[in-house]
Amino acid sequence: MRPARVGQAKSLNIAMAKSNPDALRSVPIEYVQSPLGHRLAYRDHGDKNARPLLCIHGLTGNGSDFDGLAFTPSLQKYRIISLDLAGRGNSDFLDDSSLYNYETYKTDILALLNHLNLNTPCGVDFLGV
Repeated sequence: MRPARVGQAKSLNIAMAKSNPDALRSVPIEYVQSPLGHRLAYRDHGDKNARPLLCIHGLTGNGSDFDGLAFTPSLQKYRIISLDLAGRGNSDFLDDSSLYNYETYKTDILALLNHLNLNTPCGVDFLGV
């Protein structure tokens, strides 16, 4: 099964907001420290023993773009994890704008995976690719 695309995730969020506005607010925001010194926000929804699906937003998005996935019946068997990359959503902004690059994103994603003791997510949707 391929992960849902960003557009699909945003559509799910809109549908969820209309049908059950409190559901999206129930996905708590948690934090992890990047080895580069900034704080990263993430959402971790579902059974902690389920297969993890890590969702990474696109350039202008944030982790909440995927909140609706946590309530999609066909995805209930997965642990849905979404990250706010540095400078997006509830994550810290970087003092040096040159650090907004794939190397930083990779370091931050690995920091989250290590924090959650995950080394084999079943899928990663990075920047809608």
